[in-house]
Amino acid sequence: MGIKVKYRSIKQAAALLIFILLASIGSAAEKIGDNSIYQYKIEPIWDPASNKTFLFWQGKTGDVFGREYDHAQEKWYPALNGPPKKIMEFERDPADRHNYPSVVVAPDGHIVVFQEDHLRESDGYALMQYKSPNKGSLRGTWSRKILWAENQPSYPTAVKAEDSLYLFMRRKVEDVWRVWQFSKSTDDSEPWSEPRTIVDTEDLNDGMEGYQAAGMDEIYSIAKKFYDPGNQRIPLTWSLAGDERHNKFNQNIYTAYLDTNDDQMYSPNGTALGDFVSLAEMDDPETKCLVEATEKQRGKYTPPLVDNIHHASFTDKGHFFVTYNNMSEVSGRQQVKFARWTGEDWDVGVIEDRDI
Repeated sequence: MGIKVKYRSIKQAAALLIFILLASIGSAAEKIGDNSIYQYKIEPIWDPASNKTFLFWQGKTGDVFGREYDHAQEKWYPALNGPPKKIMEFERDPADRHNYPSVVVAPDGHIVVFQEDHLRESDGYALMQYKSPNKGSLRGTWSRKILWAENQPSYPTAVKAEDSLYLFMRRKVEDVWRVWQFSKSTDDSEPWSEPRTIVDTEDLNDGMEGYQAAGMDEIYSIAKKFYDPGNQRIPLTWSLAGDERHNKFNQNIYTAYLDTNDDQMYSPNGTALGDFVSLAEMDDPETKCLVEATEKQRGKYTPPLVDNIHHASFTDKGHFFVTYNNMSEVSGRQQVKFARWTGEDWDVGVIEDRDI
């Protein structure tokens, strides 16, 4: 029996993404000198109010570009035989792969895009917000706003939950200590609450304030987030990284969820975890936050961001469904895996399997 994922719009957007990439191949030679050809981490979203799919990506010097597809009219804007819409000039040459855009449609219908200014140390790696002037459309001149200009909030990803917007991000505390946070807007992205930590390894008892003995104190949870309207929650997955220096190794896959009724964290089996998930809680076998304990994966084998991107969605029964990548030096294998929550424990399987 197959898994039925609730978000039909994700399938629809994925099909459109394939279509636009194939359609652009013929004009690639003409566009190679254009900033827009560097399509890094395209992120699509479907807006039911306008019945349009919007796609955004980072150009080769960091500018944000987009296109929209009107399903009723069966038309692209801008047309595929011309350049895409430039949402905002960023101009970082070369572009930094950390600066990819993330998109959400606000409850009022405006499109909101977030981007991390990962390269500009002078403004503290600012987190940028761009907002469309019109509802359900890319047309017009977008507004630009700096949300936070210090503490390196990075890897932004946003999701709409009923009438609220949730913006998830990572913050560097010091060296190899990075926590995961969220901010909330109940007024269509104006304003945002002060970011609050929801996953952190600081709650330790190893004599080293803020650090594990093994040094795996970096939280990675950078994939797109999805809202579960039936249970009013946002599932999160994350892995640990670090060990003496930044992202030297990656290890383990975890899952918990943010309940949007009280903005508290809960484990897959419903255990209340409070404001944030500590290391002790995520490793506690009773909480079931640990999806799979993996061996440390060396950074030298990691393609950009691959091991750090993992997704949590849910089945039609409301059970979590997680996909992730795992590399093993012991077996010499790279596996793309899935884990399905049965209601009591994790059922783990392999989607793809190959030599490293």
